[in-house]
Amino acid sequence: KTEGQTTKVDDQTTKADDKTTKADDQTTKTEGQTTKADDQTTKTEGQTTKADDQTTKADDQTTKADDQTIKADDRTIKADDQTKKTEGQTTKTEDQTTRTEGQTTETEGRTTKVDDQ
Repeated sequence: KTEGQTTKVDDQTTKADDKTTKADDQTTKTEGQTTKADDQTTKTEGQTTKADDQTTKADDQTTKADDQTIKADDRTIKADDQTKKTEGQTTKTEDQTTRTEGQTTETEGRTTKVDDQ
Protein backbone atom coordinates (compact mmCIF):
# COMPACT_ATOMS: atom_id res chain seq x y z
CA LYS A 1 0.00 0.00 0.00
CA THR A 2 2.80 2.39 0.89
CA GLU A 3 4.55 1.72 -2.42
CA GLY A 4 1.31 2.44 -4.27
CA GLN A 5 1.01 5.84 -2.56
CA THR A 6 4.59 6.74 -3.48
CA THR A 7 3.75 6.22 -7.14
CA LYS A 8 0.76 8.56 -6.74
CA VAL A 9 3.06 11.33 -5.41
CA ASP A 10 5.32 10.92 -8.46
CA ASP A 11 2.29 11.31 -10.74
CA GLN A 12 1.41 14.58 -8.96
CA THR A 13 4.92 15.92 -9.66
CA THR A 14 4.60 15.09 -13.38
CA LYS A 15 1.25 16.91 -13.48
CA ALA A 16 2.87 20.03 -11.95
CA ASP A 17 5.60 19.95 -14.62
CA ASP A 18 2.91 19.84 -17.35
CA LYS A 19 1.30 23.00 -15.94
CA THR A 20 4.63 24.84 -16.08
CA THR A 21 4.97 23.96 -19.77
CA LYS A 22 1.43 25.24 -20.37
CA ALA A 23 2.34 28.57 -18.71
CA ASP A 24 5.34 28.92 -21.06
CA ASP A 25 3.05 28.38 -24.06
CA GLN A 26 0.79 31.22 -22.82
CA THR A 27 3.78 33.60 -22.72
CA THR A 28 4.76 32.70 -26.27
CA LYS A 29 1.18 33.32 -27.41
CA THR A 30 1.19 36.80 -25.87
CA GLU A 31 4.47 37.66 -27.61
CA GLY A 32 2.94 36.55 -30.90
CA GLN A 33 0.02 38.95 -30.39
CA THR A 34 2.38 41.84 -29.65
CA THR A 35 4.06 41.25 -33.00
CA LYS A 36 0.64 41.31 -34.65
CA ALA A 37 -0.06 44.71 -33.05
CA ASP A 38 3.26 46.03 -34.43
CA ASP A 39 2.28 44.82 -37.90
CA GLN A 40 -0.99 46.75 -37.63
CA THR A 41 0.95 49.95 -36.89
CA THR A 42 3.15 49.40 -39.93
CA LYS A 43 0.03 48.83 -42.05
CA THR A 44 -1.43 52.17 -40.92
CA GLU A 45 1.82 53.97 -41.78
CA GLY A 46 1.73 52.34 -45.21
CA GLN A 47 -1.78 53.70 -45.79
CA THR A 48 -0.70 57.22 -44.82
CA THR A 49 1.99 57.03 -47.48
CA LYS A 50 -0.66 55.88 -49.97
CA ALA A 51 -2.74 58.96 -49.13
CA ASP A 52 0.30 61.18 -49.77
CA ASP A 53 0.83 59.46 -53.13
CA GLN A 54 -2.77 60.23 -54.06
CA THR A 55 -2.15 63.93 -53.35
CA THR A 56 0.96 63.88 -55.52
CA LYS A 57 -1.06 62.20 -58.29
CA ALA A 58 -3.69 64.94 -58.05
CA ASP A 59 -0.97 67.60 -58.33
CA ASP A 60 0.44 65.84 -61.41
CA GLN A 61 -2.98 65.90 -63.06
CA THR A 62 -3.30 69.64 -62.39
CA THR A 63 0.07 70.16 -64.06
CA LYS A 64 -1.12 67.98 -66.96
CA ALA A 65 -4.22 70.16 -67.30
CA ASP A 66 -2.00 73.27 -67.42
CA ASP A 67 0.10 71.64 -70.13
CA GLN A 68 -3.06 70.96 -72.15
CA THR A 69 -3.97 74.66 -71.95
CA ILE A 70 -0.50 75.68 -73.15
CA LYS A 71 -0.82 73.16 -76.00
CA ALA A 72 -4.18 74.69 -76.95
CA ASP A 73 -2.57 78.16 -77.01
CA ASP A 74 0.18 76.84 -79.29
CA ARG A 75 -2.45 75.50 -81.69
CA THR A 76 -4.14 78.92 -81.83
CA ILE A 77 -0.82 80.54 -82.78
CA LYS A 78 -0.29 77.82 -85.40
CA ALA A 79 -3.76 78.52 -86.81
CA ASP A 80 -2.85 82.22 -87.13
CA ASP A 81 0.30 81.26 -89.05
CA GLN A 82 -1.80 79.13 -91.41
CA THR A 83 -4.04 82.13 -92.15
CA LYS A 84 -1.03 84.30 -92.98
CA LYS A 85 0.31 81.58 -95.27
CA THR A 86 -3.02 81.41 -97.12
CA GLU A 87 -3.00 85.19 -97.60
CA GLY A 88 0.46 84.89 -99.13
CA GLN A 89 -0.78 82.29 -101.62
CA THR A 90 -3.70 84.49 -102.67
CA THR A 91 -1.28 87.26 -103.64
CA LYS A 92 0.74 84.78 -105.69
CA THR A 93 -2.39 83.77 -107.65
CA GLU A 94 -3.10 87.43 -108.44
CA ASP A 95 0.46 87.80 -109.79
CA GLN A 96 -0.16 84.82 -112.09
CA THR A 97 -3.28 86.52 -113.51
CA THR A 98 -1.37 89.73 -114.23
CA ARG A 99 1.30 87.79 -116.07
CA THR A 100 -1.29 86.10 -118.31
CA GLU A 101 -2.82 89.46 -119.19
CA GLY A 102 0.62 90.68 -120.25
CA GLN A 103 0.99 87.77 -122.66
CA THR A 104 -2.40 88.45 -124.23
CA THR A 105 -1.31 92.00 -125.05
CA GLU A 106 1.80 90.70 -126.78
CA THR A 107 -0.28 88.36 -128.96
CA GLU A 108 -2.53 91.23 -130.03
CA GLY A 109 0.56 93.17 -131.09
CA ARG A 110 1.58 90.32 -133.44
CA THR A 111 -1.86 90.23 -135.03
CA THR A 112 -1.46 93.88 -135.98
CA LYS A 113 1.85 93.05 -137.61
CA VAL A 114 0.15 90.47 -139.87
CA ASP A 115 -2.31 93.17 -141.09
CA ASP A 116 0.62 95.37 -142.07
CA GLN A 117 1.97 92.55 -144.21
